[in-house]
Amino acid sequence: MIALHRIIACLALAGGLLAGAGCTDLGFKGGKAGPARNSGVEIPYPVSLQLPKTLSFHPFTQTASFGDSGWGVQVRLQALDHYGDTTKAYGDFRFDLYTFQAYKSERKGEKLASWESSLSEGDVNQKHWKRHFSAYEFTLGGLGPMTPGQKYVLVATFTSSYKHRLHGETILTAGS
Repeated sequence: MIALHRIIACLALAGGLLAGAGCTDLGFKGGKAGPARNSGVEIPYPVSLQLPKTLSFHPFTQTASFGDSGWGVQVRLQALDHYGDTTKAYGDFRFDLYTFQAYKSERKGEKLASWESSLSEGDVNQKHWKRHFSAYEFTLGGLGPMTPGQKYVLVATFTSSYKHRLHGETILTAGS
């Protein structure tokens, strides 16, 4: 109960006034966004504003045929910072592909496939970075034939030691 009163007090006073009382661990600092934290790693303000805040699928993300390797998804994904600018993202990406459920509040149907890729190391991160798109590129293969016009839901999840988990979602139409 005391913790709840402490949280309410911190929120009511816009954070900065009670910084000495330990409210900085809630992400407030002088009325501005506080340091980014995850796994005990602290990134100071304003550097923390440059870390990924959201994930956005580039419009060129699409289903594709990879010849003898079957079908899959050619993903181009942007990590956007506090200002909405593209930025690099060091951490792990997970992609999940689902069937699309029309006319339902939950658009994700049956899970068809999952892929994981770690971009924590600089050389691997740079290999996936495509400067002309300002986005990361992933080739997610190993699927069976995809019927043209069939819709799918693709979900990206990003985890990092420097930031809380981020999610992005898009609907793909096979063959377009």
